[in-house]
Amino acid sequence: MKQAFRILLSLALVLTMAASCYLPIAMAQSTEETKPAMAEFTPVSTGEQTQVHVSTVDELLATLAPDTEIILDAEYFDLSTATGYSKTSTEYYYWEEVFDGVQLTIRDLSNLTIRAEGDDITAHTVSARPRYAHVINFENCSAITVEGFTAGHTIEPGSCTGGVIGFRGSQDILINNCGLYGCGVVGVWADMSKNIQVANCDIYECSWGGIYMVGCRDVTFNGNTIRDLGQEYDGVRYDGTPFMLHDTENITIDGVKKDNNYIGN
Repeated sequence: MKQAFRILLSLALVLTMAASCYLPIAMAQSTEETKPAMAEFTPVSTGEQTQVHVSTVDELLATLAPDTEIILDAEYFDLSTATGYSKTSTEYYYWEEVFDGVQLTIRDLSNLTIRAEGDDITAHTVSARPRYAHVINFENCSAITVEGFTAGHTIEPGSCTGGVIGFRGSQDILINNCGLYGCGVVGVWADMSKNIQVANCDIYECSWGGIYMVGCRDVTFNGNTIRDLGQEYDGVRYDGTPFMLHDTENITIDGVKKDNNYIGN
């Protein structure tokens, strides 16, 4: 009887140990299975690109060229630290005057990617100091990809009238897996542009809204988080609007077709 009891006790111990070893693996698999999948998007690059790594604003500006993939290696790119800030210009960028300073406007480029590597989009940030400037503005560009980093205005008191990423007269645009924060009035601003995709982005703390477009067409938004919009003025809190799409056609949000000129969540 005692021998049988010892055998049963040993068997129970073995089963307990096996279960304790198995459970963390099962839990890890379950966690991995429940991790949200990235929303789909369509690449816009049009061919081979020369890959370059940059660690300063000067390097970033110097490498702006067609058919180029720029990888951001440094943690922080403050555009106001550029040599020749507000003065220097090239064939592919210039400093455009705004009310309280200048904004970087990238122009006449095709097949350009600006991205950061790694899973943490907060590990690399591009910022602008003027409150009335877009952080990065694109003009007359095509096949542009912006991916994998955070952009916004420097954290200082006051309000803004500039957006974070802007497009003017451009086409074939992909903004994927980016953090776009205020005090910019909106995360994405576009006018007279087409074939725009915004996917897997976190757009937050913008004072006016998430995305503003006018005169655009063929725009798709998939898997974005738009949160904490609005501002307080004279003691009153005004909520922002996630989508403000004026004179804009062929709009799809998370797989759902929206009416032209859509304004809402």
